[in-house]
Amino acid sequence: MSVSAIEQGSEFSIGPEDLWADVLNYPFPEVRTLLNSLRLPQEFFMHLTPDEVARMLQDNKFDFDPVIQFETKKGYVDRDRMHVPVLDRIHDLHHKDQLPGLSTYKHRYATQGSTQAIRVLMPEWKAKGEMAELAVIGENGREIGDEYMGYQAVADSFNIPVHRVPTLAEAGKPVKGRVWFISNPSAIDGNWLNDEALQAFIAAGHEVVLDFAYGGLAIDPHDLDVSAPNIRAVLTSPSKIFGVFWQRYMGVAYTREKVSSLEWDAVMFKEIPTLLATLMLYKTFKPNEIPRLYQQRQIEACVAIAALLRKDVQDIQPSDTLLMATMAEPLPDEYSGHLQFTLPSGVSRFRIPGILEKQELHKLGRQLWYPRID
Repeated sequence: MSVSAIEQGSEFSIGPEDLWADVLNYPFPEVRTLLNSLRLPQEFFMHLTPDEVARMLQDNKFDFDPVIQFETKKGYVDRDRMHVPVLDRIHDLHHKDQLPGLSTYKHRYATQGSTQAIRVLMPEWKAKGEMAELAVIGENGREIGDEYMGYQAVADSFNIPVHRVPTLAEAGKPVKGRVWFISNPSAIDGNWLNDEALQAFIAAGHEVVLDFAYGGLAIDPHDLDVSAPNIRAVLTSPSKIFGVFWQRYMGVAYTREKVSSLEWDAVMFKEIPTLLATLMLYKTFKPNEIPRLYQQRQIEACVAIAALLRKDVQDIQPSDTLLMATMAEPLPDEYSGHLQFTLPSGVSRFRIPGILEKQELHKLGRQLWYPRID
C-alpha cells in the first residue's frame, strides 16, 4: 500500500455554497484511517470454525475484545446468525446508556441506516392495518422546516397520507392508525427537542417511532427514556455519527414486534463485512467522542459563517449536534434565493460539512493524503 495526494485550492474561505449540504455527512479523518485499514479476505466466507473466524478477524485488524462468540451450526459459524452478537455488542457499547429502556424491545435488526427501516416499517404496518397515516413535525405544504424528508418520501411511495403540525404541543389527541416519526435530535435544526414537550407528547399515548440518527452527533449526551410502550420502534444509524453515509454502514432498528421483512433480510441479505466494520466503529469511538473532538471546529465554522454574512459572531449559534448551526433571523436579501436555509419561523439554519472539509484541507496544506493499493 502506498500514498497518493490530491492538490486542492489556495486559501481557506467559504461561499454561499458552503452553508448547505444536501447530505449531512463529513467523513471524519479518524474514521477514514480506521476503515482504510480494514479488509476481509474472501476466504472469510468459507465454512469456518469459531476459532478460525476469530483468528482471521484478529489478523485483519478486526480487534474485538472480548472475542465475539458467534453461534454455530454443525461445528461451523452460522452465517445466518452472525448479526445477533454484533448487534448485541453495539447495543452494549453505545445504545444501552444513551437510550434507557431499550431492554423492553424484543427485536433488533441490522439496517442500512434509519431509511431502510422506514422503508420496511411503513408498508408492513400499513398492510397489517396498523398505520393509516404518517405524522411529522412541519408546516403543511412546505417541505423546508419539515422533519427528515425521507419520512414523507416513503409515505408518498406507499400512498400513506401525511399529517403535519408545527410543534408537538399542537399534536392534539392520539388518532388510531396515525404513527408519528420523530427525530431527536431534530433533523430540522440539529437541536434536542424540548424534554417536557416530548415527554408530555409520549405520555398522551401517541404512537411513535423515535429516530435517533443524530444522537451520536450531539456534543453533550442526552439520555432518552424509550421505555413507554407506545414507542413502537427506535431507529439508529452510524451514517452521521461517523460520516459514512455513502457507504451504508449498519444501523440498528429496535422494535417491540417482529418485522417480517427485516427478519428475512437479517438472515439472507445482510452485509457481513459492513456489519463487522460498523462494530469496529462503535468499538473504537466512545459515545459522543467524535463531536467533542470537533466542537472547536464547529465554533470556527460559525465564525466563518458570521464573516461571510457580515454578522456578529454571537449571531451564529452552533446546534446541539456537530454538523449544523442556526441564526435567529432570515438570511440577508442577497441570499434570498437560498430558500432551504430559512425555516418557517424565520430562523436560518446551516449545514456545515463542506466547511469542515475545507478546514481540514486548509490545515493539511491543501493536500489530501490517502492510501492506494499497489
